[in-house]
Amino acid sequence: GETRHSHAATFRQLRLPPNRAGAFRTLPDSLVYLDAARLQYADFVRQLPALQRARGLIVDLRQRPAYQMQAALAHWALGALQSDWFATPVLHAPDFAAATYDSVRSVAAPRLPHLATRTVFLIGPDTFSYGETLVELIRHYHLGLLLGQPTGGTNGEMNVVSIGHHFRLSWTGRLVGNRDGQPYQGQGIRPAIEVHPTLAAIEQQQDAALQQAIAYLTATKF
Repeated sequence: GETRHSHAATFRQLRLPPNRAGAFRTLPDSLVYLDAARLQYADFVRQLPALQRARGLIVDLRQRPAYQMQAALAHWALGALQSDWFATPVLHAPDFAAATYDSVRSVAAPRLPHLATRTVFLIGPDTFSYGETLVELIRHYHLGLLLGQPTGGTNGEMNVVSIGHHFRLSWTGRLVGNRDGQPYQGQGIRPAIEVHPTLAAIEQQQDAALQQAIAYLTATKF
């Protein structure tokens, strides 16, 4: 008769990259892996000489980055990093009638020493909010190659209201748009190289995006 094979994977396996260990990890072929979720700026500065000597860098943004990642990102920049726009609604009447918006952009100056090492930034559906702000800067200023899956498409702060003792309402507090004026809520940012892990790779705890990033950097001539 017909033989059928079943596969099972937990939700955590499907969503989280495997083998997350340490903020810095040396890989074969003079590559260095950086986990942005665990990165501390003081440690990053101490590692800068080694990062400058590396053949390539892989920065993992697939989980929420530490807030100090924005300071680190300025070392990849040659000029000021101006964020996309955030617009806070100012309501004058119900149902957004005659609503106006206060827009703001943040600006970060470049930092020395400059980090010119070829870099791949890993992104995915759990890259959202602050992480998505960083990804937009990377894309706009060409700080490196985006690889993985589209980002979550959820940015703009969060408003929360408690109603009595049992209910909480939350909603997006700011309108966030791309530089061409188009929103990316619900759409996200697509990588230059899209990588979707197979079920077999997930079961074997293989990180398909990381493997593809290593292959890209080792195949690239400098």
